[in-house]
Amino acid sequence: MSSSNTSITEAMIIRQNTIVFIRVWSFLMIGLGIIGHIANVYVFTRPTLRSNSCSWYFLAASINGLCVVTIITPLRLLSFGYSINLFSISSAACKILTFIVMWTRTQYAWFIALVCLDRFLCSSSSVKLRALSSSRIASRIIPLTILIVGFAFFHILVYFGIILPRHICATTNDIYQTFYGIWTLFAYSIGPPIVMLYFGLCTVQNIRQSLRRTGTNPIPSQNQRTRRKTTDHQLIQMMLVQCIVFILTASLPQYNTFIHQLDHI
Repeated sequence: MSSSNTSITEAMIIRQNTIVFIRVWSFLMIGLGIIGHIANVYVFTRPTLRSNSCSWYFLAASINGLCVVTIITPLRLLSFGYSINLFSISSAACKILTFIVMWTRTQYAWFIALVCLDRFLCSSSSVKLRALSSSRIASRIIPLTILIVGFAFFHILVYFGIILPRHICATTNDIYQTFYGIWTLFAYSIGPPIVMLYFGLCTVQNIRQSLRRTGTNPIPSQNQRTRRKTTDHQLIQMMLVQCIVFILTASLPQYNTFIHQLDHI
């Protein structure tokens, strides 16, 4: 009996410590996230960067990130830190909040992917491709991306709801549950990293070709080769870090969730 009480007490202590950690971590992420994203918005709205198409995508990602830390993170904080699940208030709240969460966080991933695409276009030797890297094109691509991502998750408003008697917000159809797992896996967890990796490698290749074309003087060419290696190394590092972080924080958790859903079908 004493051993059983000790186990229960230890479990309660672990649970309480976990809740405290979630609260502290969430408040820290909200505070630092707001400061960081506001600073990014300030930087990317400077007059010197307004004509740079890449800064437009970074600005869109920063605004979207601000929405993530002011909407999604507080929702998770209330749910896991204070046991207040706004998703389960009603069927309408379940549908709308789930849609907003998926729409917002998926947009951020694709905005970063668009940064890699724009980087590739800007470094291309083709005049036609370089012409696509412009603020005028970016101002059209950004709202189009928002609409496409929103439309891609519109089915959430139809097939999500409150499941009784557990009173949880989840999919209401077993077949749709499998579809939703696969769809989210590719639209959010696999698609953006593939785009980042592919266009990141293409950008490095474009830079190498550009340096070869300009390297006509034998003395400077040695310096150019050194700078090329340094630049390539930095670009590859940045690209790999982006992909690895996204895979660890988005792809793997989403994959585990998908496997967990399959086990319960």
